[in-house]
Amino acid sequence: MHKFINFNINHLAGDEVKEIEIGDYNILFTFVSENFINIFGKWAVLNPDGSILNNGNAEKPDPAVNFDNFLHCKFEKYSIPNPGELHIKFSNGLTLVIYDNDPEFECCAISPDIYI
Repeated sequence: MHKFINFNINHLAGDEVKEIEIGDYNILFTFVSENFINIFGKWAVLNPDGSILNNGNAEKPDPAVNFDNFLHCKFEKYSIPNPGELHIKFSNGLTLVIYDNDPEFECCAISPDIYI
């Protein structure tokens, strides 16, 4: 595991999601600035109250998951509640959680050059 430690993604603050692509093995959030978050592993979406709205794995994306909820929403802030989780809160109140749960492979890439 690479763990979520010693990095800063505040450059995404205020940036708006303009496109979401669901591939065979990844979920790509592209922002207006052309920055991106590319998820390769386990993820979850939390409601504003912290309850789980959806969860899954980028390798087996569920077509029923409505990622459109993030379109045109702004990145508000991020937190790292523990070294295995990255929480990203958006302006719609939803939180995207990315898990670092694989000891061998990267779980995400965040532009310009962060690989975890």
